[in-house]
Amino acid sequence: MSSPPAQHSSHWDHLPPLTQKIKQALFRPGPADRGYKNFVSNFTRDLAADPAVPRLSLRRARAAFICGHLAAGTPVPVLLAVTGIAEAGSLARYARHVAGISSSKGALRARCRAERTR
Repeated sequence: MSSPPAQHSSHWDHLPPLTQKIKQALFRPGPADRGYKNFVSNFTRDLAADPAVPRLSLRRARAAFICGHLAAGTPVPVLLAVTGIAEAGSLARYARHVAGISSSKGALRARCRAERTR
């Protein structure tokens, strides 16, 4: 005689009631109201943080993401697609912070053209 199939349970089910309420506040079912500008920026601005640590800035996070990918050699066409940046020359403001990468708009455009033909 086989045992009945185990029911799927959420990994949240074992948490105490207060944690369940926190989970419900953070992970609401259904869509969030994202119809206004700067939804993510406003959300992160209001996060509680250690006063000794710099506040989370989406601009700094985006810049660090882009600079990290430039330093790692991510192909420019891929980086443009991932970031939503329209033109390779627009990466120049980030490239000037990355050692070994030309911050010339022309050089970035040429690199993009070369990487597209690979």
